[in-house]
Amino acid sequence: YSFDPAILTSDSFKVKELTGDDQVSLVGNEVALLTAGQHHIQDVMALATKFRGVETYDAVNELAGQLHFARNYLLSQRDLPQFQAWVRSVFKPTFESLGADSARTETPNQRNTRATLIGLLGNYGEDPDAIAVAQKTVAAYMQNPASVDPTLVDASFPVVAAHGDAALYDVFLA
Repeated sequence: YSFDPAILTSDSFKVKELTGDDQVSLVGNEVALLTAGQHHIQDVMALATKFRGVETYDAVNELAGQLHFARNYLLSQRDLPQFQAWVRSVFKPTFESLGADSARTETPNQRNTRATLIGLLGNYGEDPDAIAVAQKTVAAYMQNPASVDPTLVDASFPVVAAHGDAALYDVFLA
């Protein structure tokens, strides 16, 4: 389906009021419209802004994939600081709401969303808090793999590797 992208900037449009399934469908539809050339990356970014505070894993993960594409193929070095600030402004509130540490009562959706946010904020937002969580996770994993939430491991290693140094590289090789 198609819709006027102006709705994405409307104050009356509230993604949080949609069901999780509808949030996922909305993101998938916007991506399809982008792929078909009917909408633009700015429309995806406007939609992503509406997801501030939303914890629906499949929707956040799909948005992360689109932002990965934008970051790697559409942005210049000059655009990076503004993009990084935007990523932090949109996704950090959700990360803060979830917290850095997993709780036993959490759902798989919450754990997976946290992992996606660590990767997104650490790699594309250059967020020091997400980077610190990734570093703590990897350090604990290197000491005792069973001591960390396995959901965070795959997201944390690329963040730590991207922000590491030669000494960390040597640790990885050891």
